[in-house]
Amino acid sequence: MTKYYKGNAIYNLIESTHKFRYATENLWILVYGNRDCDPKVILLLSGYSVDEYESKTLNTKESEMLIYTEQISHKSKVPFIYVRFNKDSDVLSEVKIMVAGRFRSIDLDEYSNILVGYGIQKNDLACKKPINSRASNVYHKWQIQCGLDITTSDIDLMRVSSDLDITDIYELKRSYIPMEKWEPYREDYNNFILLRKLLSSCNINFYIIFNQYHKNPYVEDIHKVKLYKVEYTDKLNIKNLGVSDISDFLLEFSL
Repeated sequence: MTKYYKGNAIYNLIESTHKFRYATENLWILVYGNRDCDPKVILLLSGYSVDEYESKTLNTKESEMLIYTEQISHKSKVPFIYVRFNKDSDVLSEVKIMVAGRFRSIDLDEYSNILVGYGIQKNDLACKKPINSRASNVYHKWQIQCGLDITTSDIDLMRVSSDLDITDIYELKRSYIPMEKWEPYREDYNNFILLRKLLSSCNINFYIIFNQYHKNPYVEDIHKVKLYKVEYTDKLNIKNLGVSDISDFLLEFSL
């Protein structure tokens, strides 16, 4: 859960289309893997305000994202759990998980043990990771310093068929770096491997889509996007598919 593109121009553009799905603010589909980037568990993670945290139901967007989380889990044979946290809390002390349609509050030791049970390793050095500005919320802060060796990535954008089957998943990237010079960052490679391993057994394509923004004033340019296809066998292969008009991507693009 490294990011949520609040106000992302691509999200805004596709909001009214039927081909794409994405998690809204304070909602994430996360993939947790081990240190070898093997996917071990999928999380539908939701941050609730303190006034709504005790709710026993899912909101409309959660229910929709749960369908797609279950779909990926079923196809990949990787288990999934629903996890809710209080986003207004300064320090995370518990989470709620949903088991067989019922919510249960658990402390963080029990939660960590559940993740270990899925195959995530413990790592004392992980407790000493600096948080700095990397933590986007109280759960993310816990994730960084929880003592578990987690490789993680969130699912940014899904293209779905008329039958609501996921056909493509896109990692969204944006930068002020000119489009012709930008390339995927090596520090993201483990995240790419994790997602590619997950999606390989699902018959779901995995792409990176990049758009540029300009500073002072901040303006996103989405007239054109740069596309990459991500594959993995014994090593990561990121193929540059070139620059496309955003209209061509929205209407036609699928390889």
